[in-house]
Amino acid sequence: MSAELRTKLRVGLRAELRTELRTELRVELRAQLRAQLRVELRVELRVELRAELRVELRVELRVKLRVELCTELCTEPSYIRIFF
Repeated sequence: MSAELRTKLRVGLRAELRTELRTELRVELRAQLRAQLRVELRVELRVELRAELRVELRVELRVKLRVELCTELCTEPSYIRIFF
């Protein structure tokens, strides 16, 4: 095999290996980015859900307290005159 042919083969193989390596790296990076985005999205969703739940719980608590207060006040004879 001539030196020129060997050189061409080496150059061709190197180029092919670089292309394969780039492809592998791209695939790996995409997988890592997907995993990272999933984690970030989970965290973001947890934060949003907590905020929504806090609001819902505050509303429910207010309603519950109003009902309790109204029940208490309405059973007291002196307060019935105030409300009605």
